[in-house]
Amino acid sequence: MKGDLISVDGRLMHWNDPTFEPENLLGKDFVYQKIHTLAHIPLHCDLHIEIAEISYSTLYGHSAGLNKNDLKAEIKRLLGANRYPSGSNLITLYLLPPGKPDMSPTRLLICEKQLLYKGYTFWHKALDVIATPYEYPFQPHKTSVSLTVHNYAASYARIKSADAALQQTYQGIINGLGENPLFAINRDGAYTTPLERGIPESVERRLGITACESAGLR
Repeated sequence: MKGDLISVDGRLMHWNDPTFEPENLLGKDFVYQKIHTLAHIPLHCDLHIEIAEISYSTLYGHSAGLNKNDLKAEIKRLLGANRYPSGSNLITLYLLPPGKPDMSPTRLLICEKQLLYKGYTFWHKALDVIATPYEYPFQPHKTSVSLTVHNYAASYARIKSADAALQQTYQGIINGLGENPLFAINRDGAYTTPLERGIPESVERRLGITACESAGLR
């Protein structure tokens, strides 16, 4: 990733550009979305923008000012400049609030990795998981805080010889598999933690619910 170009408010820059310090910025506050692409086109772009805008406006009191056409063009340009293949790739959008209120956030796009599958799919193998008790501030939103604690829990799970960590609240509620939503299937029913419990909305959660409904599951 650090060898790639990054996009800052639509401008392509090198990761180690002396005029910009993404590593320092990513140690501060931000709202983020991880976006799957296919043929360099972001999938479910409208929903990603909707979720990011709700989180940003809730936390900082005003719109992030995201524009779908601009975002799609910036993602396509960034993937092309970094010579990523036209299959599936993962891009992360970071919205970094400015130092002064009512100013637009810094919009940072980073190429994360190539994906093995096209679009979205169910994970292809069973995982050994460990229930890990933890909670954090601003839990209904994907933020720098949530990303940090999920990464810590994932590392802890690996130390314990597990593949992943289930986030369990101190009341015993399972919220998800790290930053990903969790679905439990039982005969004709599907179960997932409701948004009212404080879990973040996500594209994956919406797709999971649609898949369950299409399969005739309650």
